Amino acid sequence: MRYFDKTHNRLIWLNEKASADYWSKQWDDQGIDRSIYKPTSEIARLTAGYFKPADGPILEAGCGRANHVYALMKQGYDVTGIDFAESTVQKAKEIVPELNIRAGDVLDLPYETGSFSGYWSVGLIEHFWDGFDPLAKEASRVLKSGGTAFITCPYMSPFRRLKARLNRYPLWPAENKSEPENFYQFGLDQTVVKETFEKYGFKCIAKKPLNGIKGFKSEVAWAAPALQKLYDYKGRSYLIRGGRYALTQALAYVAGHGILLVFEKK
Repeated sequence: MRYFDKTHNRLIWLNEKASADYWSKQWDDQGIDRSIYKPTSEIARLTAGYFKPADGPILEAGCGRANHVYALMKQGYDVTGIDFAESTVQKAKEIVPELNIRAGDVLDLPYETGSFSGYWSVGLIEHFWDGFDPLAKEASRVLKSGGTAFITCPYMSPFRRLKARLNRYPLWPAENKSEPENFYQFGLDQTVVKETFEKYGFKCIAKKPLNGIKGFKSEVAWAAPALQKLYDYKGRSYLIRGGRYALTQALAYVAGHGILLVFEKK
């Protein structure tokens, strides 16, 4: 279930609390086996546009199954991963022992100040009901001056903003300020994300909307069945794969599910 929080210009998803146990189960259900560890990934490709292996070590905070850690490693990066789902970390290391990953808290990182030149957070900041200031502060601490932070999250795309103006979402009661037991995530206002990280010494240098098909199918019910089939396609047809890529890129600018914000640490 989704609600629009008019006070903060954000969506609120209610489903199940995104705890360590929840994510361990999710990763188990999705599968943790050798097949998910590929020599490249969308995250690795995005990284290469702003950050090179020679720029220094990079941390993925909230690495989950560590498939992005693996891809970055294969692309020549000195990469470390950390996640609070301890059983997932253990399973990933059993499958790929060379992964440099560990269990830990992204709000209290076990690394010295200025340990990294790069920092990735993929779909993490939206799960903090009381705000992600502690995460931004900790990211700033472990990054060197001139370092690069890559932050992705679900956001209020132009299409979602239009739906909110047209009152197409049930409204979240303004008086409800405490965290619901089944709070899952926010769809955040990108301006709020940008301003929050800027408070901790970051400058936004780029942004890119992501996941156009996922965002559109989540907002347009009649299109969801066909788009879900395309989204889940595992075949080898270059025509279908190419069409899917072109469509998700085109839809991203209107109805992207998420956004990537790239920051430079001052």
